[in-house]
Amino acid sequence: MLNNYIDKIIIKTSKQISDLQLVLNLQRLDDRSVASGITSVCILFAELDYTFPNRGWDRIGHEYLIHIKKKLEGMEDYSPSCLGGMGGIGFCILALSKNGNRYRNFLTDFNLYYFDIIKKHIEEFKDLSSLQKNDLFLYETIYGFAGIGRYLLFFRDQRESRDLLEKILVLITRMANKNVNSLADEKYVLDCGLAHGVSGPLSLLSLSYINNIIVEGQLDAIKKISNFLIKTKTKSANGYLFPNGIILNEKNKDQTVDITTRDAWCYGSPGTCRALLLAKEATGDAKYSNCAVTVFKDVIKRNFEQQKNYSPTFCHGLSGLLTITFLFNESIRDPKFKSYQIYLVKKLLGYYNDNNVLGFQNIERDNLNKEIVSDELGILNGVTGVLLTLLAFRNQMTYTRWESILLLN
Repeated sequence: MLNNYIDKIIIKTSKQISDLQLVLNLQRLDDRSVASGITSVCILFAELDYTFPNRGWDRIGHEYLIHIKKKLEGMEDYSPSCLGGMGGIGFCILALSKNGNRYRNFLTDFNLYYFDIIKKHIEEFKDLSSLQKNDLFLYETIYGFAGIGRYLLFFRDQRESRDLLEKILVLITRMANKNVNSLADEKYVLDCGLAHGVSGPLSLLSLSYINNIIVEGQLDAIKKISNFLIKTKTKSANGYLFPNGIILNEKNKDQTVDITTRDAWCYGSPGTCRALLLAKEATGDAKYSNCAVTVFKDVIKRNFEQQKNYSPTFCHGLSGLLTITFLFNESIRDPKFKSYQIYLVKKLLGYYNDNNVLGFQNIERDNLNKEIVSDELGILNGVTGVLLTLLAFRNQMTYTRWESILLLN
């Protein structure tokens, strides 16, 4: 019964999104990113075509892809990042390619162009001595090399992609092994999260190691970042958590800050917990997974107000938490995680609004705790992230591995 209701919502909402002109009218500034824009829709239709074959979802995805291809001209200054830029376009081609059986020439030509852009950016950061503390592009997931590296990992059997990935791993490894604190920003705050913090590069280092892409010092870097993160585990009134970040004083003595952090993919415990599970898989050291499980079990004990989860969307809402819970259950096989998935998906479905063109809306809260509601499209803050999460729950898998560009797999 639950899956039938999920199917009804997914199909109805996706049919509305299939109207390209309607979506273009909704879009602000013709956003082409996976994070917040039109590229995310291609990934949704690719996943739908696997789930409900022979219903024309791939043809709708093709229509969107043609529109995006036309926009590629004149995008020389577009961000090279994955979730926020060019890499997301590459992934949408890959997602619709049916494991490389379609769009071969398009994907090959795109990668030649994109890899050249990545190479130039790597050269800019080659000299570590020139890096400033606010060079966040070096390592973060949404706009930085952690996300770019995960895209390259899809093409690890291609020499050029592997070479570029290894160069990125060298940069991150050297920074981490030099001093994890060197990844702090200009305010001497070391972000611990998966979106903008050290959990992102930890995931990339671990996933690359698991896939036998290894550079000198990589395993040490995985252990160093992981050991740092488990030391930040903090006991609050509502159980254990990982903070948003650590503030560093002049003597580099760590001080935990923001223990009221949100339990989400972007900041806080869930994303960091997933990164530590991947670190355990890479290193074989159970202390990382044990710490992650301890914290995550406290996450699922907290109510949504304590978690600061009041949106159905992915970045800092229920979709991200549901996806990470699903992955936890795959790794740990704990009945508590399985039952929490059911609980979350029912709560998530409660946000569905049949009268809204996108079905699900993004919800933020301002400093006065007032809700700000908006219609959004992308994977992070929009309806495609919600629908992809519901499809993953329904199928108990993802066909396109879209969660990978979020550094979760």
